[in-house]
Amino acid sequence: MMNNLEKYIKSNQKELNNEKPQLGHFYRFEQRLQNGQSPFKKFYYQNRYLMAGAAAIIVLAVLTVGVFRVDKHAFKSFVKRDVQHVGVSPELQEVIAFYTFEVEEQLAEIDKYSSDKNEALRIRKMVNDQINLLDVSALQLKNELELNGEDERVCQALINNHRVRKEFLDDVIQQLKSNKL
Repeated sequence: MMNNLEKYIKSNQKELNNEKPQLGHFYRFEQRLQNGQSPFKKFYYQNRYLMAGAAAIIVLAVLTVGVFRVDKHAFKSFVKRDVQHVGVSPELQEVIAFYTFEVEEQLAEIDKYSSDKNEALRIRKMVNDQINLLDVSALQLKNELELNGEDERVCQALINNHRVRKEFLDDVIQQLKSNKL
């Protein structure tokens, strides 16, 4: 195959080589070689900004992924701390873990059913404000459990606190679903 191509090129050399370089081409090329200039230097400078932009995008992507991983890890460690509270029975810890897991999944659903990112951010802020209020009362209930032992009323109030979180998020998600349809 290569021999056929070489034969074709050699036999048709005059027809294939019909254009001559511009006047002074060889002189300029020789000057660049003597000065140590690369004929590709101009191409490098044109793409330097493109490469810098691509590098910046890659760095941003890596940082974003890193932040989300750290944030997710911090949330999981908070959940472990929240569930494994001193003075709380294993059964109560299991119930709290169940509701905490359900709430975590529901928070992820907010983004899925929101019409856009701004709406998702607005709803998440409102939800976080409500959950923070419930966190304060849950912390008070847990402290009371530590001080007074496992009082059935306090345990039920703590379970109810977590149930209210889930029901609140159920309502928010139901509203988002109905608005999306």
